[in-house]
Amino acid sequence: MTSTGDAVRPTFRVLVDLGIAVPQLDVALPSVDHPLVEKAQTVPAQCSADPPEKIRAIEDAHWYKVKAGQYRGGVTELATTPDEMPARWWLGLAGLRQADSPQRNFYDNLPADSVSRFPVDKDWRRFEAELALAAVDASRRTVRKAAYISLTQGAVACFKLGTSMEVRARIRAEENGDAYLSLGGCGIYDPMHFALILGAFPGISSDDWMFEPSEVLGLELEPGEIMYSTIFPPELQHALFEEFGDDD
Repeated sequence: MTSTGDAVRPTFRVLVDLGIAVPQLDVALPSVDHPLVEKAQTVPAQCSADPPEKIRAIEDAHWYKVKAGQYRGGVTELATTPDEMPARWWLGLAGLRQADSPQRNFYDNLPADSVSRFPVDKDWRRFEAELALAAVDASRRTVRKAAYISLTQGAVACFKLGTSMEVRARIRAEENGDAYLSLGGCGIYDPMHFALILGAFPGISSDDWMFEPSEVLGLELEPGEIMYSTIFPPELQHALFEEFGDDD
């Protein structure tokens, strides 16, 4: 899997040029289903070994040729990015190889000023939104993994959220197959962070969570800990095994 910095992102202009509908936010643009976008992902690795051919007709920036069937494109690497964001590689040129039609041929319509094909503000905003959504998904998966560890090991499972926050997951199983899940947070004062944590389990709504300590579980909180608990039925326990049962 390529890292975020090595992924080649198509610009919004390229999506239009290739007739690609802008996907939902949970689809990272480097992974859109198109042969030219897929081929562009090979450019960063090639540049560190046997660099692909450059587009010689463009002199104001380095653009590497990308070919996939009838499609042609150009990939460039940015030396600097806004706010040091980790997106360096961009597919900013795209079109069809149509030698019999100069009006539509990719190589006959290259821009004189190729910097105009660099990513613009909305390209960066899309990237930021993808990163934010990926961070939410990763955090919620970590919450579920902690619940799985507690369920299978019968212990409190802890993990860090950010640099100063800690989340603790506890599951107590009942003889009837139900279980109680409690999630506690230390150093968490922003309600949005608790919304992130408590929203990690599909099927459990915000109304299902009880503020602890309560008589149901009788748990003692750590100093500064805020805790919520809920019934954790067998189908949700099974979902944890489905998601994490094959993990090391």
